[in-house]
Amino acid sequence: MRIKVLLCLIGLVLLFQLYGCIGPGSTQNATIGGPQDNNTQTSGSADGRYFLYDLGNPASPAVQKTIVESVSSPQDAHNVFGRVNLTVKECFSLSEEPYRSECLEKAALYLKDMSLCGNLSADYRAYCYYEYAAYAGNASACGLIDDASAQAMCKRRVAIITGDSSLCGYAASETDGTQKAGMCRAVAGSGKLVGKERCREDLVYQYLVEFQYFGDTIYWLSQNHSGEKVLSWWDYGTALECMGVESVVSEDDLNGSAVTEAAHLLVASNESELASYMRAKGAKYLMLPTELVASSGELGGKYGALNYLSCVWENKTDAGAYPGESDCESEHLWEEIFISSGSCNVSDTKDGFLAYKLYYGSQYQANYPSFCLSPADQQTKGYCSGYFTAVPAYCVAKIALSDGQSAYATYSLDEKNSDGSLKLHRTLIGQTYHFGDVQAATLFYTHDEVFPGGLDSFDERTMPFYDSILYKGLFLYSMEGFQEVYTDPTESVTVYELSG
Repeated sequence: MRIKVLLCLIGLVLLFQLYGCIGPGSTQNATIGGPQDNNTQTSGSADGRYFLYDLGNPASPAVQKTIVESVSSPQDAHNVFGRVNLTVKECFSLSEEPYRSECLEKAALYLKDMSLCGNLSADYRAYCYYEYAAYAGNASACGLIDDASAQAMCKRRVAIITGDSSLCGYAASETDGTQKAGMCRAVAGSGKLVGKERCREDLVYQYLVEFQYFGDTIYWLSQNHSGEKVLSWWDYGTALECMGVESVVSEDDLNGSAVTEAAHLLVASNESELASYMRAKGAKYLMLPTELVASSGELGGKYGALNYLSCVWENKTDAGAYPGESDCESEHLWEEIFISSGSCNVSDTKDGFLAYKLYYGSQYQANYPSFCLSPADQQTKGYCSGYFTAVPAYCVAKIALSDGQSAYATYSLDEKNSDGSLKLHRTLIGQTYHFGDVQAATLFYTHDEVFPGGLDSFDERTMPFYDSILYKGLFLYSMEGFQEVYTDPTESVTVYELSG
């Protein structure tokens, strides 16, 4: 077990932020056509040029529910006009933001008319120049972005899709700029992205350059195992393939069952089932990023989406339900306890603190809504008190470990030793965080023999989550039939090779 990763989970935010706002809309699959680099300012309302208002890849209903963009970008211009073949003046006729700016951005990319970006609101203008520079392969548009670090990012993105490594610089304000510039030069120098339209996508660039942990891992795979098949989550598929590494699941599979099956393999399968699937697909490597199960210092990340889709695959929930509503998802969560200041007795000579597990109706919950901590009104207070129930589960008290050090441990309230004392429940209490008047803590079960008598805690595990591929691969670093072959320097992404 790697304590650094286990007790100090790495928070990863994979949202592109430019000039103070998250890039609006999705223009990943825009087709470039029409006039080349037409930078003449148009009159707007009189501009009758047609362009295709790209809607992106379709996705199955279940996958749609797990993609943030499908909720925040309802493709309003398409809904307003009922077609994808629009005119620029129709974009100008949309008064509501962000829809007007999203429409004009798509027009600017399709028509290769950078001047249209100048008609966007200030919050969206920089992102339009950023996207235009990439899709047109024209770094001059980056110079129209005021912020120095965003301008450097823009040039690095153009560098890797054009192969011009001279653009791989960085701004003085970027504390990790030298590393990003170095990765940019390595990727641009490979020439593998040049001429590939899909490789212009913003997330491809971010995974290869801005997010060093992914860049290091994908570059390592491309240098050592180019042409091999890798199983990972679909998000990373295009970036892998742009570097010459074939991905078993990618955004091309959003409208089928491959994504839900991949979620099942990571959440609810065992090593034998995973190995059989990979052999059938001709895959030799498994890439596991920490962000699939952790974010901002605690368990979470993309796990809610994977858990939901896994249950869809098993027909234990369906696209008619939203993520987090099924018993199946509740059963595959990790064990979270809420330690109060209330006292309890482990034995006649040892006291501890009472710890609870949380339920929403009959369903176990690992998280408590933040709005319930300080309800703003009586309706919210009634909802929180009426639907959430805290059930006593453990007594938390100090214990002497096998190496002589002391730590807090859990004792089961419903199990007792022959002398009447509470029975020790062997588990490691992970990172805690304040939760109103209590502290929330995640319980971990490992093979470390740290308990009295040289015992470990893995046999005491309580939830299927601890048998998942994600938990074994990212916290135990041990999976039967698999060998760890690479971990990036930050221990954020790990690659396993299938044995035999």
